[in-house]
Amino acid sequence: MSGCLKSACGFLLAAGALGFGGSAEGAIFRVGTGAGCDTSSVQQAVEWANAPGEHEIRLTENELAREDVRIDNDINAARLVLSGGWNRCTSSTASGDTGIAGLPNGNTWGPLQIARSDLGAPQRRVILRNLFIVGEWLTLTPGEELTRVAVDVRGGRVELESSIIYHGSPGLQALFGANVFVDSASTISENFSPDNDQFLGGGISCGSRSDANSGENTVVRIRGRVQLNRAVNGAGILARHGCTVVLEPGAFVHSNEASGSGGGLYLETGADLFAGGDSVSTVRIHSNLADYGGGLYLRSSGTTAQASNLEIHGNEALFGGGGVLVNQNALLRLNRSSAVSCPDAPYCNTLVGNRCNALNGSALYVAPGGRAEISRAFVNQNVGSPSPGPVIRVEGAFSHLRLEGVAFWNNRGSAVLEAVHEATVEAGFLSLARNAWLVNGGGQTLAWSFAASSSSGATIDIQASILEDTRGSAGPGNTGWCLLMDDATNMVAGVSVVGADPRFVDPDDGNLHLDSTSPAIDFCNENFFPAWTDIDLQQRGYDSAGNINGIGTFDLGFDEFVGAVGNREIFEDGFESGDSSAWSAAVE
Repeated sequence: MSGCLKSACGFLLAAGALGFGGSAEGAIFRVGTGAGCDTSSVQQAVEWANAPGEHEIRLTENELAREDVRIDNDINAARLVLSGGWNRCTSSTASGDTGIAGLPNGNTWGPLQIARSDLGAPQRRVILRNLFIVGEWLTLTPGEELTRVAVDVRGGRVELESSIIYHGSPGLQALFGANVFVDSASTISENFSPDNDQFLGGGISCGSRSDANSGENTVVRIRGRVQLNRAVNGAGILARHGCTVVLEPGAFVHSNEASGSGGGLYLETGADLFAGGDSVSTVRIHSNLADYGGGLYLRSSGTTAQASNLEIHGNEALFGGGGVLVNQNALLRLNRSSAVSCPDAPYCNTLVGNRCNALNGSALYVAPGGRAEISRAFVNQNVGSPSPGPVIRVEGAFSHLRLEGVAFWNNRGSAVLEAVHEATVEAGFLSLARNAWLVNGGGQTLAWSFAASSSSGATIDIQASILEDTRGSAGPGNTGWCLLMDDATNMVAGVSVVGADPRFVDPDDGNLHLDSTSPAIDFCNENFFPAWTDIDLQQRGYDSAGNINGIGTFDLGFDEFVGAVGNREIFEDGFESGDSSAWSAAVE
């Protein structure tokens, strides 16, 4: 069959017989060494498939394809499937995977490249299915090992289905307007970049050349795992100018390690991140390690990260931003979606169990020039150790943090919020409880954390909030309005109460919802974010029957009390006013 085009040899099959749908024609090319195989060369099969139609190349399993394969994506064809795991060329179903490792001393782009030469040409859809793609040559004899990118996508549409990318440098590279999708059964694992290349990334490297050459944005969408990768920056994912990374429901970026910044993800020079889970699966950034930005690192103007239903858990930074670091005009927006629920509502957006070994924010560090907005989220059990740094630190004249509807529980650090060097913090509807730090040289003696700590011209303004289990605040720049505090030291606040028990439902177990007898109910007016909802997506300003209003109907903290099953209001409006004309029918 060598050198014979399949269409000329009678091997073209109708699209319906292949299950492709439509009226396009397609062929199956079988690669292997046994009976029924058309060729032993993957590249030969690719060349045969360079014709209109929807084609499939089947690779026999338990064989290592030791060749460098280039797929030209300028072909005016609908689809090409490169699928592994076929037991024999005559098999009717796939049962495993097939390895592609490339040639020793081969080309610089690695064992598999999908590329467009003509950026204006049509793009066919390339599917990589049941493949184990190795960027580093498997050593057969000493001196035969070669490190290269495993999958190099330069323009075109590529989808990974049930495939593994392993030991590349990096694992996956996407450039020149490429559109790549990694499905839930695929993994980018144990890839790395050289110690002298800070812009290559480990698992996935995306962007930096696409806009200048193609005018198209490169997009990488991920539902699978990015794990155990190493790099200087962006051990899991590195995204630069011209790249958009989308973490879809089920995406799991974990256990990656950067010697510089961005253990999980590193974004700079205008890259974008969109992350969002759904009612079945969240997006998880877990257990990554870096010097700065253990889970996520954002820098430079135009770089943005927008997320909903996102877990940032158990990440660690040696010097700053255990969970997240944002600087140099980059922007982080983390907000619980009102349109999509999550598996463990209301715990949809969570910064939990992150650690920083210096003084620069165990959960979040907004470094000079950075901006962050977090609403309807939980910031729990983060640790500044061995140095008792703050849970969140904001630094620099142009740095700004905006918080709304956030719970801080059981963190370990000197302060919950710290602002220095003219930074600004604007916060409302916060609930703080059981936040403490270790004293006596890191021993086991606990002291409550400061609620707010400001210095060097920085300001922190907190409104409509509950500040429980604190030792007051520190510094001259702390102001507030409508606060329920256990200690008002260094907090200049109007319309506030000191020393009253907020009566959380179960503060020892982290439930900071309000009990029906809480003095925080119907306490404040609509001075801060009047149109927004609480942590449970309930409208703020609910007038609870039987409660004497303070200066308004808005509850303090991240929870607006509207009653619970078995303990609902008898009347839905101002019963306590005594004005019977305002009474409505019973709601339960």
